[in-house]
Amino acid sequence: MGDPPSAAHYVYVNADGTYFTVNDDECHKLPVLVVIGINEVGEREVLDFIVGECESQGAWEDLLERLKSRGVQQTHLWITDGNQAMLNAVHRRFPQSARQRCIKHKLEDVFSNVLDK
Repeated sequence: MGDPPSAAHYVYVNADGTYFTVNDDECHKLPVLVVIGINEVGEREVLDFIVGECESQGAWEDLLERLKSRGVQQTHLWITDGNQAMLNAVHRRFPQSARQRCIKHKLEDVFSNVLDK
C-alpha cells in the first residue's frame, strides 16, 4: 500500500493477523497482518497490511513503523487479540496508546476452553 493515511490521529485501531492457505508447490499457511483505523469522524480505513512468513514481533514492528512513516502519529485505543508479538510491537511503536482485548477473540478463547473440557 503506497498511499499515505488520510489522518495523523486514529481514535480506534484494530490489528489482527489472519492465515490463508497458499498452494504453490506445497500447501502452507501464510499470515496477512492487517491494521484498520477508525478516524475521528467514525470512518473506517484499511491503514496497511503485509503478507509474511510468520506473525512475529519483527513483522508487526515493521508494519507499525510503516504506518508511522506514512504519517500516523497518534492512536488512542488498539483493539487486538492476545498475540504477544503484536502486543510487544504496539507497546514499542505506540507506547502512549491504550489497548483492549478484542471481545470476539476473548469469547473464542473462553468457548474453546469450556467446550474442550
